[in-house]
Amino acid sequence: MKRPWLLILTACVLGELYGLKFAWKGTAVLLIILLILFLIHYKFKKLSKNNFKYIIIFSTVFTLSFLRINIENYLYLNNPQALYIEKLMTNKAVDKRNNNSEITLEGSVSHISQKGEKLRLTMGCIIIYADVAAAKEIKIGNGIRVSGRIKTVKPASNPGEFDAEYYYRALGIRFFISAKKLSLVKHGYNLPLQFLYNLRAGTTEALIKIFNQDTSAFAAAALLGEKNLLDEDIYELYRKNGIAHLLAISGLHAAIFGVALYTLLRKKARLGFTASALISGVVLIIYAIFTGASISVVRAVAMLLIAFTAEIIGRTYDLVSAAGLAAYALLMYSPYNLFNSGFLLSFSAVLAIGMAAAPIIKKYKIKNKILTALITGILLQISTLPVPSQNYLMHPVWNVHVSHCSLI
Repeated sequence: MKRPWLLILTACVLGELYGLKFAWKGTAVLLIILLILFLIHYKFKKLSKNNFKYIIIFSTVFTLSFLRINIENYLYLNNPQALYIEKLMTNKAVDKRNNNSEITLEGSVSHISQKGEKLRLTMGCIIIYADVAAAKEIKIGNGIRVSGRIKTVKPASNPGEFDAEYYYRALGIRFFISAKKLSLVKHGYNLPLQFLYNLRAGTTEALIKIFNQDTSAFAAAALLGEKNLLDEDIYELYRKNGIAHLLAISGLHAAIFGVALYTLLRKKARLGFTASALISGVVLIIYAIFTGASISVVRAVAMLLIAFTAEIIGRTYDLVSAAGLAAYALLMYSPYNLFNSGFLLSFSAVLAIGMAAAPIIKKYKIKNKILTALITGILLQISTLPVPSQNYLMHPVWNVHVSHCSLI
């Protein structure tokens, strides 16, 4: 098989969907299917060695993915912090209709970002929204005590509505707290992550000083992944026209940056394959964390690391196989990424380029750059069409033209 990682990715997706649908009840059926496959091979010799090898690979990955999503569900539902919070909420006689209650908790801050006029702090399975003034001294890794109104993450109640439950489940988040009181109880902090956060905040402030409001907001979003400065009405216009990706750190940005750095190290600094790949890889990983580690950026960084590895060991890099490996890794890390629109859009776009656009351009020997861009753009639109249509019940048919015009 030319691209086994596609087979592995397919088995992973099917295994997770099967596990999600049938949970542990499907284990018996799964074992029976595997047993039948073994009997067919050893008893009746109906399969060639090659075909049997791929069946074994498919069955193994399918089973691992089935187990992975069930383990994820078990850990999610039996999270000690979440169980403790639910117990506290029960003891405090929660308002069942509004699903919120005031509560006091302690924990360690693992992530900080700004959202509007609030700072967003992640503490275990909780996201805390606090006033900037109240939380300005908090650092990543600090131990804090927070008191405030708590509510659980709710699923979408209407078709086409943003499904917060699946989105935050991939992140391991179950609760939100609007902080009324916030205090520091442990002063130790994570120096590397806090340095990157301070660097990002400092760069954002520098952009505000250099450019006007609209330009600085666009630059912060496109370069740093910081959307806090964007006017809501302007962002909504970008979203409705299908070009909101221009306001985000995309895999393309990371790919251009990574390839440019690697080429610079190879040709200008005259470093070897291994040294250039290691330096570029480390810088790309830091850049991904620095910009918020969106799925599209993580995908691009993973695929570039695969490309660097292929060059070091003297193997041919294949775009589709690299995408399959990156997708499989992301799904095994967090199975609910499968329902993340960013994951679906990013990988469907890459697979459309590698499996449709590139073969067509190669077969018909298309040299014209405008025609090449047009074919690629149309195929990208077709491949990504189901995602916004399913998730948002809309798809602007003119966004391919707007996207092309925005690049001129």
